Parts: sequence; C-alpha cells; structure tokens
Amino acid sequence: MTKKIIYIIFLFSYSTIISPTFAFTQIPTKGGSSNSISQKTKTVIDTTIKKIPAEIFSTDKIKDAKIDDPIKKTEAINETEPINEPSKTAFVKKVYNVDGEKNDAGVGDCIFIEVENLPALLDAAKRNSLGIILFIDNMPVKKLYAIYPGGDINKLKFNLDRKEPGYETWYTVFRSPTSLHKNVMISVGLENGDAIPIHKDAGKFSFIVIKKWKFYTAIGFIISIILILLWLSKTKGILCENVPQFNRPVSIPYSLAYCQMAFWFCIVISFYLILFLILTDPPVLTSSVLVLIGISSVTALGATVLNQQNNIAPIENLNKLNAEAKTLEDRIKEITNIENQSPQPINMEELKKEREEKTTRFTEISIIKSQTIFPTKARESRGFIMDMLTDSDGSIAFNRFQIAVWTIVLGFIFIYNTWKDLSMPDFDPTLLGLMGISSGTYLGFKFPEAKNK
Repeated sequence: MTKKIIYIIFLFSYSTIISPTFAFTQIPTKGGSSNSISQKTKTVIDTTIKKIPAEIFSTDKIKDAKIDDPIKKTEAINETEPINEPSKTAFVKKVYNVDGEKNDAGVGDCIFIEVENLPALLDAAKRNSLGIILFIDNMPVKKLYAIYPGGDINKLKFNLDRKEPGYETWYTVFRSPTSLHKNVMISVGLENGDAIPIHKDAGKFSFIVIKKWKFYTAIGFIISIILILLWLSKTKGILCENVPQFNRPVSIPYSLAYCQMAFWFCIVISFYLILFLILTDPPVLTSSVLVLIGISSVTALGATVLNQQNNIAPIENLNKLNAEAKTLEDRIKEITNIENQSPQPINMEELKKEREEKTTRFTEISIIKSQTIFPTKARESRGFIMDMLTDSDGSIAFNRFQIAVWTIVLGFIFIYNTWKDLSMPDFDPTLLGLMGISSGTYLGFKFPEAKNK
C-alpha cells in the first residue's frame, strides 16, 4: 500500500510539474544550439515507470497484497469484493411453493426461489464465507439458510421455519393481519448484506398468515366455548348468582363477578389458540394476562363468600327451630300435667329439673327467631344488562357500572394489542392497578348490600 502511494505521487508530479516544465524549457548546448531535454527526460521517466510492477495498479489483486494489520486487510478485501457484489448480476426470477408450484406458502411449507446467474451468488457466498439467507420485504430472516439442490439448477430451496434469530422479521410479517394472506416481496442475499433485486415479472408472493383449516378450527373452537357457556348458564346457572334452593326465584339473576371471569376466560383462551395456530409455537403468557385472570377470579371468589356470609338464614333452619320448639313445648306441658297429678311420681324432682332446662332452651329459640330475617324468595332476574348494573334492592349501582366499563375497555385493548403485535399483551401496571381498584370497590359495596338483603 505504501509503495502504491509513492508511485502515485511520483506519477502526479511527473504529469503536472516535471513533464510540462521540460516540454517548454530550452537549455543551450555547448555548441550554442538550443536543444530540448524534455524528450530525453521523458524517455528516462517512461523507462522507470515500465519497471513498476503491474500488480501495484491492479485492484483485482489487492487482496493478495501483504498487509500486516488484519483489520486493514479485511477492509481492503471488502473494498474490492463487496458483499453486495452479486446484486449487480444475480436477481430473483420466480418464487413458488414446492407443492404444485403454487404462488403462496406459509410457515411449515417449502418454497423454491429461481435466481438468474445463481453461480455468481454462490461464488460470492463462498469467497466471503457467508451463508445465503431469505429476505422478506427486504428484511433478513436470520439463520434461515438456503438449500442448494446442486447441478445446473438455477434455484434455491427454503424451509419456512420460525427460528428464534429471525423472530423480529417474522413478527413484522405477521403483525396486524387483515386477511388470511399477506403480499410480500421474497428475495435472497448474503448474510450481513442486502437482498438481491427482484425481476418485475416475479411480483409479490402471497404469504399465508394462517391456513384456512387452522382459521376455521379456531373459529369453531371459540364458538363452541361460547355456546357451552351460554348453555350451562341457561340450564345450570353457571353465570348466575349462588342462590340456595329454598330461596331460588323463578329466574335467577346473572352475577357480575362470574360474567367478568367468563369474559376474560373466553378472550385469553381464544387468542392463545389463534396465536398458537398462526405462529406454530405456544405463545408466552405475560404477567399482565395472569394478573387480569387473577383479579377476575378473586373478585368472583369474594362476591361468593360475601353472598354466603350474610345474615339470611335458610328456611330449613327455621323449620328445624320450629320443630324443636314444638317438641320442647309438648314436653313442658307433659311434665306440668304430671306435677298436677296426685300422688306425684317418685322422680318428680328430676322432672322439674328437666322442665326448667326445656323452658330455657325454648326461650333461646324464641330469641333466635326474633333476631333473624327469613326471606321467602331472592330477587328475580331483570335481564342481563340490568342484572350487571343493579344491586340487591333493584337500583343501578355506580360501583357495578364502573367495573363493567373498565372490563370492556381493557378487553378491547387486549384484543387490539394482540392483533397488532401478534403476542399476548403486556399492560401498564397503572392500568392493572386501576382494574384492581374497581374490583375492590365492587367487593367493598357488597358488604352493606349483603346486610340489606
């Protein structure tokens, strides 16, 4: 490199200074005649230049020059043999599915890519010790290497597998799908380089976001889950409030806590299945999803406990108390009649003591009955929406309205983020805290609601 620089300076000096000077300068000779020395000097210089090795000026041989610094040697090679060199001669002619030459493919399929002047691309890959990878919309799919069938075939084969190094590109392709297919530009290129050009006749390739049978399987599964929930709610009251059999009305009202838990259950399991069918890998459940499921479960559990711990005793307990009181009353009367007999039995003192105990118990039962409310029937259902918003006395409660609205808002955000990023969403902790506060407020208002039943 140093020699080359010296020779270039020499030539520059010769062409710009020395040569013009000698060309126009006349020096008198001894004989008085004026002879030009430019011709003689030029001959000497030309002879010197011819002795310069041709390799010094050959950029094709620069990689063979001895360079002590390995970094500088790499830079020199890259200057003469750029990674994108094949793009000047090689280009993509056609892309098609291995199965029947269809113009579409998805994850798990194999595609062929016909490349014009493929040997140039293969030679560049060999010289640079780089692999040939797939490019989608000019984005490299890392570690997705080409398979060369060999021979004179001008095409490369790719197995469309989602591997971790290429997740970023795959997520970009899958993100925000609007249909089952997505038109993309398919190309190839060297690692750490750019994609080679695509012939105008190749056009865009139809990439399958989710296959039809997978899509219909997911839709059928989601509809089945919803129908099963509705059927169980209608026949078994799975989404209705827990009402004892003795207190059960004709139409049992729906439970806001149970419906919230079912809402999140359906959304999470549905999109988990859809993501699995699209990505072919189980999606990761984020901590936000677990928190949402946990909040809805705790809310349902708390509402159930509060409903069962109110001061309303079952009718069966009242019937037992009445039966016990009747038995005690009959025995007290019997002992009183025995006491009035003459002569009195020998164990009369024991009978009097028994009567006192029976009288005390009878009094206790009377007190319990006077301090306990025994309802006849629970509140009737007034329709799904009114059951969600009204409390036990039939009036619309703001705490119920608040938790219902926040559940719908977060559900919409969940669906949108999952569709946009094609992954389980990760909510802001503040937003999750707001959802938890709404659920806690709802449970807090259940305390006076239970006491007023």
